[in-house]
Amino acid sequence: MDQKKCELSRTPVVQQLVRFCDEKKRSLLRFVSTIMCILRTSALCVLFMLLRCKYGSCGSVRTSRNDTPAAKGKFSVTDDVLEDMLQQSNRSAEDHLWPEVDGVVSLPYVITAELCNRTNDICKAFNMISQKTCISFHERTTEPDYLNFVKGHGCASFVGRVGGPQPVFIGPTCHAGNICHELLHVLGLYHEHTRPDRDRYVNILYKNIKKGKEIDFLVTNASTQNLPYDLESIMHYGKRYFSANGQPTIVAKTKDVNIGQRRHLSDLDVQRIQKLYNCGQKQIGLSRGLKNCEQIQRSK
Repeated sequence: MDQKKCELSRTPVVQQLVRFCDEKKRSLLRFVSTIMCILRTSALCVLFMLLRCKYGSCGSVRTSRNDTPAAKGKFSVTDDVLEDMLQQSNRSAEDHLWPEVDGVVSLPYVITAELCNRTNDICKAFNMISQKTCISFHERTTEPDYLNFVKGHGCASFVGRVGGPQPVFIGPTCHAGNICHELLHVLGLYHEHTRPDRDRYVNILYKNIKKGKEIDFLVTNASTQNLPYDLESIMHYGKRYFSANGQPTIVAKTKDVNIGQRRHLSDLDVQRIQKLYNCGQKQIGLSRGLKNCEQIQRSK
């Protein structure tokens, strides 16, 4: 019987069947291997995309929206830009200030190549602060903590100094006033409309606020520095920020006040920075910031 089996296995038909089965087996194995590779690659791609969105390439650390003005003085009620304050905790700004070095508070910065066409706006924002306070800005050399201006979907920044390369996101709709607003966050200021005493000066219309954005209208415990509430602050939200229906979300109790301006630091904005950084008799920061801005602009 064994001899017959052996002879049968040598016949051309059986040998062809064996080769056919072996080829099918190899094809199946190649197919399974290919599927496994695709699955592994897909998983890695998903992981990479999640990491990009978490750590900056998507323009934010969390999925929230910006307060950038839209055209004709109105504010966008769509989801096309990102929130401008990336840290909502009530930590004390006084504990996260930028240090004074050799008697000067100057923030080092890097502007990435993808923002080379936004240098003028960034420098204008620097000067809006440096012309009125003791704060200046300079190009980074070896400082471990510095501002890293990167491209984003909108304007976004952290509150206070967080350490290391600190991202400041600049989107296509952000002008110099928006960037200045972000830099005041960087220096430690929260939104004016989240002060503990805000209900004496504005009404928050929660029924008009976009769902999920109520957090941006919550009161914080940030210090007021014993300064009055400022409806004209560059840190104040505008009338229709985060509106779900085009109706106002914040209404000032004082009539004929333009809240949400992004043209200049108010007098009280200047006082807040001066008090926060003990500017006193320190020289204003114009020289370093303006000099470096002019150098950058000439090198473009």
